[in-house]
Amino acid sequence: MHLLKRSVVFQVALFTFFIFLGARYILKELVSDSLVFQIVEISFLSLIAIGGVIAVMKTKKEEYLIVDRKPMILIRISLYGVALGLVIGLLGNLIGDYSAYFRIIAGAILAIFSLLGLYVSIKIISKDEDI
Repeated sequence: MHLLKRSVVFQVALFTFFIFLGARYILKELVSDSLVFQIVEISFLSLIAIGGVIAVMKTKKEEYLIVDRKPMILIRISLYGVALGLVIGLLGNLIGDYSAYFRIIAGAILAIFSLLGLYVSIKIISKDEDI
C-alpha cells in the first residue's frame, strides 16, 4: 500500500498532540489550576501545533512510502482508541459525581493509544520492517 509521507508526518504531529492532551486531562485533575499551569499547557500545545504544521509543510508532496497491511491496522486501532478516549472525556463532563475519574481514565486511554500510533508512524517513516 502506498502512503504519502506528508500524511504520515501529519499523523506523528497529531499523535504527539493527543499524547499531551491526554496528559493534560490527567494533570488537570491532579494539579491545582494556576496561571503557571495554564501558561505551560498553552505553550506546549501551541509548540506541538506549530511544529507539526512546519514539519508537514517541509515534507515533499510527491514522496510516497510503501506500507504493509499490519501497520495500517495498528494505526486504525490507535485512532479508534483516541476516539474512545475523547468520547469518555466528553461523557465524563456529563456525569457529576465521578467526572474526575472519567477524565483521568480518558487521559490515560488517549495517551496510551497515541503512544501506539506515534510508535507505528515513526516506524513507518523510518522504514523499519519490525512493526
